[in-house]
Amino acid sequence: GNPWLALAVMFIGVIFYIITDITFKRLIARWVTAFGFAITFMFMLSQLRFSSTAIGIALMVLALVYLIGGYAIEQRAGQRSAAWPLYAAGYAIAAFVTIQTLVVVGEDPGDLALTLIVDVILLAVSAWVHRQYNWIYGATWVFIAPVFIYASLYLRGHVNQGLVLGVLMLNYVAA
Repeated sequence: GNPWLALAVMFIGVIFYIITDITFKRLIARWVTAFGFAITFMFMLSQLRFSSTAIGIALMVLALVYLIGGYAIEQRAGQRSAAWPLYAAGYAIAAFVTIQTLVVVGEDPGDLALTLIVDVILLAVSAWVHRQYNWIYGATWVFIAPVFIYASLYLRGHVNQGLVLGVLMLNYVAA
């Protein structure tokens, strides 16, 4: 019924997470709260009648926030295991949005391209957070798909699309 009820539940979830993290530092509460908050956030957005594109973008932003928040917790606690609930929830959210967008790709391929661009950003931030810079190599290859989608949507003719992808491949070779 009331969208403000969902917003209040989300706010209570954030407060619960902060209080649990500060007072108890229990890992199980972090797992429950990280996933519970994401589910509540998704339900709130759908209850507010956001479009599927807006929900996808908001969830991907939440995945990035989880990743950066997990990094902050890891730095504060001094151990990586303290941040794994947020990392896992962030990656699960990103995987969910990407799979959901792949399922409905026929409706709007631009949504898939946008989701893949955010996946590239998520991989680049993950490389920085985890100090695994070979993830950037994977991110650059994932970036081919949105470039191809946008080229096929906005450029007419196979020659123009081939030129755009050819220039992109030359950049990869140079990198």
